[in-house]
Amino acid sequence: MAQTHWTTSMWVKRPGGCTLYPSLRSTSRPLTAGAWHVPRNHRVGWRYQVNGKWTLVLDHSHHIKGRPHWAFLETACLKGNSYPAKSKDSQGRVRNLWGKASKDWRHVDFGQTRSTKGRVTGTRKVGAAYTTMRDRPSAFVTSNLFRGAEFKNTNRCTSHSNNAWVYGMDLRAHRWGWVPSNALRGNPCLHMR
Repeated sequence: MAQTHWTTSMWVKRPGGCTLYPSLRSTSRPLTAGAWHVPRNHRVGWRYQVNGKWTLVLDHSHHIKGRPHWAFLETACLKGNSYPAKSKDSQGRVRNLWGKASKDWRHVDFGQTRSTKGRVTGTRKVGAAYTTMRDRPSAFVTSNLFRGAEFKNTNRCTSHSNNAWVYGMDLRAHRWGWVPSNALRGNPCLHMR
């Protein structure tokens, strides 16, 4: 079972279990393609709460090659679990878009608005079985993109190497973020030298 130091172990509490969704459109609707169901008492790793309705979790047992293990589930599925103290505001409520980063807790940029830096240079399809979109390179997962999904890329790359991250928009979820450039067909960061 995968263990991480940035998730909090929790259990699905809803009788009948819950559905995990790879992506959300905006912050309100799940994208159902690639969704999977988990039973009650299934262990997940809580990462952050998007809002009162949705939460991002790590499914410790979903390590099928080519399938995501980060997913969104209804926050109500976790009712009855204990949340980390640092995830709460001064009134004891779990903060929205607040999670434990590699060094400390911080706000998660869920990609609802485009950064003013960089210009759109094209649209690429995901070539890998799937990839994650993140709020910063190697940081919080905000979406999963499957093979063939379209990503509108900008000229913002972390480098011009095979390990670069590129900024752009997930056209299904309609949100902005960073994906590994080598997960896109034609690796756009290698071609922007």
